Amino acid sequence: MAGDRRQGKRARIFGIERKVKIRKSGNSLVVTIPPEIAKYAGIKKESLVSLMPTGKGKIEIEVAG
Repeated sequence: MAGDRRQGKRARIFGIERKVKIRKSGNSLVVTIPPEIAKYAGIKKESLVSLMPTGKGKIEIEVAG
């Protein structure tokens, strides 16, 4: 974890971490992605992403193609 933070700091992304509330839409849960994080990650409206659980309480989101 400390290594990830050091890498983030070097990449000038340290400090854009945000806490957001989970919402419900139908039977699904919705996570909103703040615009500064979406811009950095290259996520736009209608982007296809892959969701992968990486541990208890952790989900990784990756832009898929």
